[in-house]
Amino acid sequence: MLGELFPNVFGNNENNNTVLNSGGNPTKLLGNERNNIKAGMVLPVKATQDQVKAAAKAAGELSGQVPIMKQLSEYQLEQQQAALEILDVRINHHGQSMRNEQFFQKKISKHGQNVLDHNLTTTATQAHFSGYEAQFQAAADTVKF
Repeated sequence: MLGELFPNVFGNNENNNTVLNSGGNPTKLLGNERNNIKAGMVLPVKATQDQVKAAAKAAGELSGQVPIMKQLSEYQLEQQQAALEILDVRINHHGQSMRNEQFFQKKISKHGQNVLDHNLTTTATQAHFSGYEAQFQAAADTVKF
C-alpha cells in the first residue's frame, strides 16, 4: 500500500506489494561445502596415489579459499554496514527536512493569522475613527458660532 502511495520511496514488487527489504536473500547459502564434507566422510577400501593427489589438491584449493573468503566476507559486510549508515543519514536528513517544512508551514500560517488579525483590527479601527469623525463633524455643524 505504501508503495502505491509513495512509489519513489518504497517501490513495489511484481505483486504490487510494498517492498521493505533490500532484495537480497541472506538466508540462502551458496557453495559446495556439503558435498566437500560428504566426500571426505568415508575412505575407500583401497587408496591410490592419484586419489591422494586429487584429495591433496582439493584440500589445498579449499584451504586457499579460507583467507580469501574471510577477506571477501569482511569487505562485503563492511560495504553493507557503510550502505546502512548512509541510508540512516539519508533517512535522518529527510526526517529533519520534513520537520523543517512543517515548521516553515506553521510559521507561514502564523504569519497569515497575524496579517488577518492586523487587517481586521486596522479596518475596525478605521471604521471606529470614521464613526467618531462623523459624529464630531455633525456636532461641529450643529454648534456653529
